Amino acid sequence: MSRAQAERYRRKGLPGGGKLQEAAPKLKRVTYTNSRTGEVHRGIEGIDPGFEYNPGEGREQQLRTAFRERDAIFAGTVEPNANSADVGSKLDVSTDPKQMRSDLRRGANEAVRAVRRVHGDGPLPTIPVEQTNDPTIRGSFRADPITGDATDIKLSEVDADWPALTAVHEIGHFLDHSGLSKKGVTDSDDLESKKESTPTMQAVMQAIRASKRYALLQGDPYLTHEAELWARAYAQYIAWRSGSSVLKAQLDKVLTHEEQAERVTQWPYDEFVPIARAIDKLLMSRRWASRKKTPKETQP
Repeated sequence: MSRAQAERYRRKGLPGGGKLQEAAPKLKRVTYTNSRTGEVHRGIEGIDPGFEYNPGEGREQQLRTAFRERDAIFAGTVEPNANSADVGSKLDVSTDPKQMRSDLRRGANEAVRAVRRVHGDGPLPTIPVEQTNDPTIRGSFRADPITGDATDIKLSEVDADWPALTAVHEIGHFLDHSGLSKKGVTDSDDLESKKESTPTMQAVMQAIRASKRYALLQGDPYLTHEAELWARAYAQYIAWRSGSSVLKAQLDKVLTHEEQAERVTQWPYDEFVPIARAIDKLLMSRRWASRKKTPKETQP
C-alpha cells in the first residue's frame, strides 16, 4: 500500500467499509514440541512451525544484488559535454525547512547531483523545487497554461516512497518541456517526446515501445502517454548512468515492489539496455553529453 492510498483510506475509509487498521496485531509466542524428534520450537500462535518468515525476502535480496551488479556496467559511461550548461544551476531547491521537509530536500539534491554527473543542457529557465501536500501525486512539473513558461517542480510530502527518483522523473518532464521542445509549449501534444521531431527522440520512443514493459501497460492512457514514458525512462537512465547508490536503491524498490502496478512502471535490466543507449545518442546529439573516455584513451 502506498502512502497516498493509506491517506485516502484514513480520510474516506476502506473500499468495502470500515476503518484502516494501522496498529500491528499482538503476536502471542508459543512453544511447539516435535513429537517425532522431541525438538522444541519457539513460534507464533496460529502459524505452523517453519512458516513464520516472509518468503519474498530472499528473492528480493537476490534481485537487489543482481540489479546493482548490472547497474555497475552502466555507471560513468557518459559525462556532461564541456560546452553544455549546468542543469543543476537551473533547479532552485528550497532550503527553507518550513517549505520543504528534509527527506524531500535530500532527495531533490541527490537528483540534481546525479543529473550533473551525466549531462549538461542548453538554455533553460530557473525554476523552484518545492514541497506539496497533494496526496494524489508523488511529484509534478508545471508550466503556465497561457505562456508555456516553466513554473516549478513539486515533490509530495504525503506519497514520498522514492523522493530522489521522483525528483529526477520531474526533471525529465522539465527537460522535455523546456530543453528538448520548442519554447512556449502549452499542450502536451507539442512536447518533443510526443512529436518525435528528431531521429534520436524517435529512436528513444521506439525502444520504449518495443519493450515488454510497454506491452503490459496497454489500456492505461496515463502511463502510456509519451511524456510519462520519457520521464520514467529518463529517471531510470540517470539512476544507472550516474552510479547514484540512492537512486539505484529507490529504483530497486520500484522494481521489487509487492504491487505489480508499481513494478511495471520501470524496466528490468535486459529491456532497458536499448533504451539507455538510445538516450545516450539523444543527449550526445544535443551536445549535452559526451562519451566518457577510459583512462587508456586519455593517456598521451
